[in-house]
Amino acid sequence: MQRIKQWWQASDRLAIVISLVMGILVTGLAARSGLISRVLMVGGLLLIINSGLSIWLGKRLVTRKSGMLFWFPGAYLLGAYQFAPRYMWPFALVYLGISYLAWSMSKPD
Repeated sequence: MQRIKQWWQASDRLAIVISLVMGILVTGLAARSGLISRVLMVGGLLLIINSGLSIWLGKRLVTRKSGMLFWFPGAYLLGAYQFAPRYMWPFALVYLGISYLAWSMSKPD
């Protein structure tokens, strides 16, 4: 219990909440609602918004451990697995790569 408490105090709660909301909730809403077409969903949501979120998370978590970078790709993979077509699943690896690149390029060493 002590380790969980230490981890929770050292983690970035805002990054975790935004990752879960964008990864599961927004992906599910975009995939299941008929309001936006597949082209807008892939082009707008996947490539622009989620890539921007990955860059922001990588830069925000530069002082944290690298394990925090797995929150958004993991949440996205859960959301895409539940709600989206299969061709959207590999984007989780793309977001992990983008987050890692932003994280590693922002480190001072």
